[in-house]
Amino acid sequence: IRDWDDLKDIISNNRYFLKENYRNTLQISEYCNRTFNFAMNPMGISGTEIKKWPFVLALNNLFGYFRENPDSRIAIIYRKGLDNIESEIKRNIPEEKYSLGTLQPNKISLLTVERAKGLEFEYVLVIENHMTENEKYVSFTRALDNLVVAKAVF
Repeated sequence: IRDWDDLKDIISNNRYFLKENYRNTLQISEYCNRTFNFAMNPMGISGTEIKKWPFVLALNNLFGYFRENPDSRIAIIYRKGLDNIESEIKRNIPEEKYSLGTLQPNKISLLTVERAKGLEFEYVLVIENHMTENEKYVSFTRALDNLVVAKAVF
């Protein structure tokens, strides 16, 4: 199903829209409102401003945050099929400091959007190359506080 309206011919249904966001900080909720033309009511606490940085700067900042907060849940989220992403990560982050496709304590999680669904992290770097609007929304809202958005240049 591509659109909820497709269901009206098959079954009787009602549509309800969630308008309150309790998961993310005010800044993340407001960023999503601006980016996706939403009207969500941010109910979270105030946090850090969203950053849109070049890819290498974003990776370096993420690794700095990791060194200072090794117990934090940290993720790099990207679209499935994004070629060369792992090799780019390896150039900037030691291989023993991240896990590919899995969650491990005291490691940075490198996850596709599909793998990240339903998870929450204190710090998220979203590599938005080739992401759909829905994939971006899912990725952005995995961050509880720190959200950095970057485009990788390969």
